[in-house]
Order: sequence, then structure tokens, then C-alpha cells
Amino acid sequence: MAQGDHLWTPSEARADATAMRQLNRSMGEKYGFAGTDTAALWRWSIDQPSAFWQAVRDVVDFPLEGDTSTVLRDDGEMWERRFFPEARLSAANLLLRGKADDPAIYFRCEDHETSQWTRGELRRAVGQLAHALKAAGVTAGDRVGGVVTNRPESVAMYIATLSLGAIWTSCAPDFGVESLKQRFSQSEPKILFAVDGFRVARRERNCVPIYQELLQSLPSVERIVVLQTLTESPSLDDLPNSQTYQAFLKTAETDEVPGECFPFDHPAVIVYSSGTTGAPKCIVHGAGGPLLQLMKEHRFHCDLQPGDIMFYYTTCAWIMWNWMIPALANGAAIALYDGNPSVPEKDMLFAFAEEIGVSHLGMSAMYIDMCRKRKMPIGENRDLSKLRCLMSTGSPLSTDNFEYIYASVKSDLHLASISGGTDLSSCFVLGDPTSPVYSGEIQMAGLGMAVDVYDPDGNSIPTGAGELVCTRPFPSMPVYFWNDPEGLKYRGAYFEEFEGIWTHGDLIERTAHGGYVILGRSDATLNPQGIRMGTAEIYAEVLTFNQVLNCLAAGYQARGDEQIVLFVQMDAGQDLTDELIAAIKERIRRELTVNHVPAYVLSAPDLPRTRSGKLAEIAVKCILNNREVRNASALANPESLDFFRQLEQFS
Repeated sequence: MAQGDHLWTPSEARADATAMRQLNRSMGEKYGFAGTDTAALWRWSIDQPSAFWQAVRDVVDFPLEGDTSTVLRDDGEMWERRFFPEARLSAANLLLRGKADDPAIYFRCEDHETSQWTRGELRRAVGQLAHALKAAGVTAGDRVGGVVTNRPESVAMYIATLSLGAIWTSCAPDFGVESLKQRFSQSEPKILFAVDGFRVARRERNCVPIYQELLQSLPSVERIVVLQTLTESPSLDDLPNSQTYQAFLKTAETDEVPGECFPFDHPAVIVYSSGTTGAPKCIVHGAGGPLLQLMKEHRFHCDLQPGDIMFYYTTCAWIMWNWMIPALANGAAIALYDGNPSVPEKDMLFAFAEEIGVSHLGMSAMYIDMCRKRKMPIGENRDLSKLRCLMSTGSPLSTDNFEYIYASVKSDLHLASISGGTDLSSCFVLGDPTSPVYSGEIQMAGLGMAVDVYDPDGNSIPTGAGELVCTRPFPSMPVYFWNDPEGLKYRGAYFEEFEGIWTHGDLIERTAHGGYVILGRSDATLNPQGIRMGTAEIYAEVLTFNQVLNCLAAGYQARGDEQIVLFVQMDAGQDLTDELIAAIKERIRRELTVNHVPAYVLSAPDLPRTRSGKLAEIAVKCILNNREVRNASALANPESLDFFRQLEQFS
């Protein structure tokens, strides 16, 4: 099969029952377009943003206080426009609403530790934490940091912070000391929650020595609260201003959740860019915009309903953690897995989904590729009868992996490849549960998201590769960047390439079906003989070879042109032979063009990745072209760069 081949269409009954179709029908009747035409619904959502976002509010029951008559203050530059500028809300109470005995969180750790929290239990934990934070002097605008694992307590910490109008910011405990310093030294948390360690691949790691060094660089931290999770909890005697989580909870006077409302755009979360091109950017998201946006994505694009279970495999440092939590506000439960996704069973994510009856499962494209290469017959081994939607992000999902899901996981399934990012805490392009799925394609642009494709001159192009842009404001745009009082970094990050237009930095192409294909990061775009091409399409062909575990392509300037250098990471026990190199080049030539064929194909022992799992193509490109790699410590595996530095043919 090839890109664009049809893989799945929902039954008419299934499509009719979705929230997307119901919104389409009701808005179509009111505004005069076909009630089964998602493309028409999208166009209306762009042309009538105030009516659209008010309709979303009505469907998802998004309570606001104050004056809600102005949905969008649509004056000034794009970055200055604001949604619901006179309204206020309690994000915490919205996330916690529901019956006390309804399930809220399912949790499992790779060491078999399991728990289930009801909404009542989550509400009490949030209330206790909120009042303990208040007793510790936390007020609106203060930062509360977390070096935490993907546990129920971490979700409670996050919501408790929101309830006080304080700002939550988190990293994962596998970050090195320098990476933690680079982030928290900017955001300056007053209280730091931290786990004493973590487990991965059946090994325990004590993190207390890391915190001892970290706190020396964080004078803002008045108290570090340590959640003890290891088999043998390490001593905190040498950790200054420390307190156990349980002792901290005892300082709370009550477990009632504070009910104060804050402005719609009140700063709520600081998230960080990958930091691979310099110090990580501190991106500040508001309380209301991302929550409304994600409730829209979950309800309409994923068809998440009250009583469903959303499970996205993530860490607290990846934006998908923030993306998943608002499922609580839609009346669904969330599932958290802490540990290696292949431990104790190779298909652990699917095993956990089977165990608790997950309806919506999310994972990285890399994990799906691993399952395919191991030829895992998931559908034969697991009862996934309750699974309706499988989501993939982190990198483009190849056609082989689209086909693997339908052949080996489940044939009647909405497979939604989605793409957005930390910058918007949501998606630009994602799924449509009422429309067909085509191999290798993302189904549609998000409702209310004015996605377009621009050529280098800023012209909208109907075909061919171009820059992913968004031409109109959306609720989850950052409120601002931290420590950027004039907004220069914020505007420079998104609005300078095409003046006043959000330029996301992805190379994208429309498809004949009205969908999209992400071709890779535009700053890593290959340009041999002046022809722009993305790396993702090359990867899709190379990864069809089962001997290849992963690959990375970068441009090398030589003799006035750019040559493509392809690095392949071989699977265990496999070698890169001359025959395999020839086969790789032939497939690329046959399936793509002669211009895509790499000048060099080399074996690499490891490939550099960001902490969210994305290939660090720019770092390799810098080394090949004798340029400095900025902030290599931001990589998950900076030692991998040593191999590329010693390549004599590019020195």
C-alpha cells in the first residue's frame, strides 16, 4: 500500500453518534451548510470564530463568570488578541467536577504498583495540597515546580497549583542537573515537588543527590517536598529545606478545594521548548485557553465522551501530559503509566489498555514502529474491544505503521495521527471520527484553527510542500514568554517569518483528501539542487527495512550544493552492508525521486534525540558543517554526538 490508500471509514451509525457530527448538524442547520460536511464546518469555524467558540462552550459545558459577551477581542496584532477578555473561571473546579464515586485516575507502574482514584479522592487530595501550599506562602502568580513522575499525586499537585492562581511547571526526574537548572533557574519556583527517585526497565534510581546539587542554583526554592516512591526511601537529612509529601499534607487545615475564579488568560502553566538551539524558552499558557481548546479536541476530534478512559503514554515533561489531563473536564477518566513501555511485557501499553478498558489510547510513532518491527500481533493477544481511538504524535506516522495498526492491532478503529506542540499546548492538525482514514495522512486541520500552507514568499499554496502557518488567533496561543517583558522573544519565535502570521516551523503538504502530511521541521529541511524536501518522507522509506532501527538525515554543504547524509541505526545483530545501502538508495529513488537519494549512507551507534523523543537533526547538521552545536546538554543522549564529531570525511 502507499500514501493515500484508504484504510478505514466509520459506519454511518458510528459517525452519526459522534459529537463532531452532532455539532456539524446543529451548526449547519443554523448557518446554512451541509450537516455531514466536516470541511464546511471547519470553514465556518474560521469565518465565524466567536459563534464557533461559543458553540464549543455550550456543548462541553464550559462555565465562565463575569461578562462573556465578548468572545474574541479581535483588534491589534495577532498575538495581542484575546478570547473572553472580561470572563473568569476556576480551572481547578472544572477539572474536578463530576460525581464523587466516578473514576478519575487509573495508575500503574512497571513494578506492578497499581491504584485507582475516584473523583472524590482526587478532589480531597487537591484540596489538601492547595491548603498546604497556601500555608507555605504560595499565592497567585507564584511558581510551583515539579520534578515528578507520571503519578496521580502529580496530577493533584498540578490542579492544586491552578486552584490558587499559581503557575505550575514540571520536568521529569530523568533530566540531568544542567537541564533542570536551565529551566527552573528561569521560572524560579517557590515550592518544588520532587520524587525521591524513579524506576525504569526494572532499575531504581535515587534522585536525592541531584536535588542537593540543583538547590544550590535555585535560591527561589523555599521548600522542597519529596514524594517517597522507591522501595527503600533515601534519607533527606542532607537535603536543605526538605519535607516529605505526607508531612507537607499535614500542614493543610482543610481538604476543601479553593473556589476562587481568575481571568480567562491568567498565567497557569510554564512549559519549556526542547532547548536544542539555545536556552529552553519558557512558554506561559493561560488557564482558560488551553483548557477550552483541549476540551474541543477531545470531544469533537477524538469523540471522547463522559465515562471513557483516556490513556496517553507520556512523562510530566512532555506536553502530552498537559494535553491529556483536561479529559477529566469532559467527564472521562485518565490513565497513567510510569516506567518503560516495554516492561514487564513488550506490549505493556496495550496490556494496560486491555486491563482497564481504555477507549482512547495515545503513544509515540516510534513506539508503534517498534511494535511493527517486532511483528507483535497485538490484536490476537489483547482484548481491545473498548478501544475506539488510537492517537499518535511525536513524529510523522509512516504508511507502514498506519497499515500495521489496522492489520495487527484492530481493524475497526479511528487512527488519528496528530500534530501540534508545546508552543500551543494543543494541535494544529488532527483526527476526524466521522471521516475516512488514509494511509500516512492526518485527517484535517483543527476546528477553529486557520491552518494554511505558505511558500517562501508568503503565498498560500494548494499543492506542494510549504510552511505550516496559522493566520488567525486561537485560544491556546501563549499568554507570553517568561522574562520577556517587551514580547520580543515571543514575536521572534512565531511572527517574524511572515509578518503577523504564526509560523510553526513545520514543513507540511496538503493531500487530495483534504488532509495533511508533516514532512519534518522546516529548519531541518533538505535542499539538494535547490529543491526543498522534508526528512520524514525519507525516513518512511528507510524504516521499511526491518534491519534498520532508526535513521536521521541531514544536509552537508559541499561544492556549492547540499548533499544528503543518511545515518542509520541498525537493529541488534544487524550490519549495514553494501547490499543494504544499495537497496535503501534504490527504494528511495523508486518511491520518491532521484533528488531524495542520499550521497552518503552511514551506520551510527545512536542518534541524538530531544527529551521528548524527537530526532535532533539540526545538531547533526551543525556538526557536519563545522558549526557549533548549541546547548547539547538539552539532548536526552548528548554523548551520541561524539560519533558524528569524529567523522573525518566531513571535517
